[in-house]
Amino acid sequence: MAKEIERKFLVDKNKLPQLENGQNIIQGYLSEQPQIRVRLITQSGIEKASMAYKTPPVGLTREEIEFIIPLKEAKELMAQTNVKLEKTRFLIGRFEIDVYGGKNDGLVVAEIELKSEDEEIGPLPVWIRHEVTGDKRYGNVTLAKEAINKSLI
Repeated sequence: MAKEIERKFLVDKNKLPQLENGQNIIQGYLSEQPQIRVRLITQSGIEKASMAYKTPPVGLTREEIEFIIPLKEAKELMAQTNVKLEKTRFLIGRFEIDVYGGKNDGLVVAEIELKSEDEEIGPLPVWIRHEVTGDKRYGNVTLAKEAINKSLI
């Protein structure tokens, strides 16, 4: 299995540059531990789907396997869960910017994948507010189950 090492940051959306070519994502969770996620992705009118298996993190690292699945089966799986979230994902350099919708409307988070836990990422962009890596309130499973407290945005 591949290793996923990432850090997560809150974003000041007023300082972000123009965001373009986003992927609209709906993801649902079939299991929390281990995490089994199904994702529907739409970009430029093209739909695709994936499924992922993730172990709980140890430090910043967790095991992950993600693979493409047929769209029909993904929609059937998605219909079986109420634990869902909506977001639009944009790329700025190495950062994935997730602009949440639905019950988490207003939340904007940036994630960066690292090669190692001690990798330096250099000076942070001006639109980064502060780090929330490891704060479960900003985890996608938590956000799928309950709306973020707006005072945390």
